[in-house]
Amino acid sequence: MVFGVEINMYECKFCNSTNRKDIVKICEMMFGFRDQFDYCVCANCGSIQIKEIPSDLEKYYPSNYLSFEVKRNNVLKEWLKIKRFENSYQSTSILGAIANKIWWAPPIGDFLRIADVKIGDAILDVGSGGGGLLFLMHRYGFSNLTGIDPYIAGNKYLKKGLKIFKSSIQDVNERYDFIMFNHSLEHVFNPQNDLLKANTLLKHNKYLLIRLPVMGGFAWRTYGVNWVQLDAPRHVSIPTVTGIRELSALTGFSLDKVIYESWDFQFWGSEQFQQDIPLYDRRSFWNKSKESIFTSQQIKDYKRKAKELNQNNDGDMACFFLRKV
Repeated sequence: MVFGVEINMYECKFCNSTNRKDIVKICEMMFGFRDQFDYCVCANCGSIQIKEIPSDLEKYYPSNYLSFEVKRNNVLKEWLKIKRFENSYQSTSILGAIANKIWWAPPIGDFLRIADVKIGDAILDVGSGGGGLLFLMHRYGFSNLTGIDPYIAGNKYLKKGLKIFKSSIQDVNERYDFIMFNHSLEHVFNPQNDLLKANTLLKHNKYLLIRLPVMGGFAWRTYGVNWVQLDAPRHVSIPTVTGIRELSALTGFSLDKVIYESWDFQFWGSEQFQQDIPLYDRRSFWNKSKESIFTSQQIKDYKRKAKELNQNNDGDMACFFLRKV
């Protein structure tokens, strides 16, 4: 990949179609740079991808980028996080079930259970950032965890059974029982190449998990270029469900299951962007919820609406279970 050189936008990253529908202009609004980027929409599958990858892409991944930070909670919160994980993975924690009602959290334990992932399985998290998810899994008892991310500062041999490398999936040669792309596939330059590589690393009949924003849902139809999950230019491409289905077939996988997991972020984040409030702005709900432009009732309504959209397969984020065939 040569930075600063226009990609052939007449070939979709997900379905290989050469038919382009629209070009839309999207601004960087996480940090408030407001730099504008052209994105192309595929006429075949509806997926979207950047027209030209900026030569200074690392500018948009500063040290305070959210996935690089591993937040330390107090002892009680850390304990409740483990209980939430226990409830979603094994359904054995009443306290965890109660905690899930109070705090929103990605139900990663549910996904591991669905994919029949065992405690001792070899697991690879592609685009792990600082390793926040792997820390949680390690604390619960998973003992063979590897993370990779090309944008972190360096390798981290954090604990026995948990290691994180500054590298891409193309540098990996180990075999795994389970591979995850947790909100990382939308950041890579060539998702087809990365899934082809993942196929060689994954054991037969095992699962690859992809979690990422999806194009075409209610949030895109409502907010357009102000949809918070567009996240230009870090999100190089965002597929539709059709796009992921096409990509699965092209890379030797069967798409077995799709679960929508969007949350209220799609509303308050996009509403802020419409009012020119970046995600990291002091007025943002992300930083100081009580000082934001939203009332508590609005946030409650957004959460309720997000659940409804997930139930109707219309949320703005989804989890895909791809089985190696």
